[in-house]
Amino acid sequence: MVQLTGSPSSVVSAGAWVNAANVFTSNNVYATNTGATQNTEYPMEIGGFDFSTLPSDATISGTVAVGVECLANANSRAQIKIELMDGATVIGTLPLTAVTTTEGFLTLNASPSVAQLKSPNLKVRVTNKRIASQAATTSVDYVRIVVDYTAPIHKMETLSDDFATQINPSVWGSYNSVSWEAGRVRAVSVQAYSGVYTLSSFDLRESYAFAKVTPPPAATSRETMLSLSAAVHTEGVYFGVVGSPRSLMFRRRIGNVDTDSYAAYDPVQHVWLRVRLIGTTAYWDTAPDGVTWTNRFSITTTSNLSAVQFEMSVGQWAAETDTQPGYFDNVNVVPITGGRPKVWTGSAWANKPAKVWTGSAWVEKPVKVWSGSAWVLAR
Repeated sequence: MVQLTGSPSSVVSAGAWVNAANVFTSNNVYATNTGATQNTEYPMEIGGFDFSTLPSDATISGTVAVGVECLANANSRAQIKIELMDGATVIGTLPLTAVTTTEGFLTLNASPSVAQLKSPNLKVRVTNKRIASQAATTSVDYVRIVVDYTAPIHKMETLSDDFATQINPSVWGSYNSVSWEAGRVRAVSVQAYSGVYTLSSFDLRESYAFAKVTPPPAATSRETMLSLSAAVHTEGVYFGVVGSPRSLMFRRRIGNVDTDSYAAYDPVQHVWLRVRLIGTTAYWDTAPDGVTWTNRFSITTTSNLSAVQFEMSVGQWAAETDTQPGYFDNVNVVPITGGRPKVWTGSAWANKPAKVWTGSAWVEKPVKVWSGSAWVLAR
């Protein structure tokens, strides 16, 4: 199960509230409302909740918690109502509830759909009502939406990214010195390692993952690695270009214990690296072009690799005299070298997509090539 906390970033409507944008973070700086007239409701609407990393096919676990961190300057003088909304549609409501002088969260438990959480019209309406004849000020420190969810596990081969325009933040997380450069991932070799990893897990059983890998110059402790690991790296299979002179490294990890084997590295023949799991046997393959694959090593593994994250990293386990970048590209995407129409983007020739009519729109038709063991998407 994964938990996401969405914080607001926009004020849809402040109404009679002062400094409404102060609810974006929990920092004891408040949006306030005095409730000028007794028994009158004063709403503000807060939006800009970003759930872009929530998978569209996720299953929400239980209810979604909408929390409003608030207090009043006097007990029994004010109430707050919370509504979760998709535009004008009210998804759930916490009725008017007393606000005390002790700061804490009032919580609405609602049941929005994934589509509603991802909607640009998602908002929280917070309404203050003064219920006493004496003056009262209600203060809101923070508004948040907390979602617990599970995502279906797809086959590893369904992950497909050629990094044509950027590193997609809804697919990849990153750490340390990582950037997008000319249609590929650039990761700088530092002692703390740099890399990208999938935010979702994938099933490696009877499946595969491959990428085009350009390691940095050789150094004694430098490693360029594809990692397919489960259980916080205690189980998995890894494919690396390591050391000086550079070698291919085939690693099986079971119960946090590594079994490593090596072969000579060829910068021409080993441009593409692939890991497969067939039955209980893991295979490490290389190709010069992403199509003509040669198996380099195989070994039996007892690890459960039904839910692994795919990671691509560069780094060094000891201090080196320089820091150099490595590059990763075409994750499970084979480039077509000829025969496909091209268009000029303004700076380069790019593949022109073939399109099919869905009944309501023209969408890109996937083009596939034979990888040597399966048909895979081509770019």
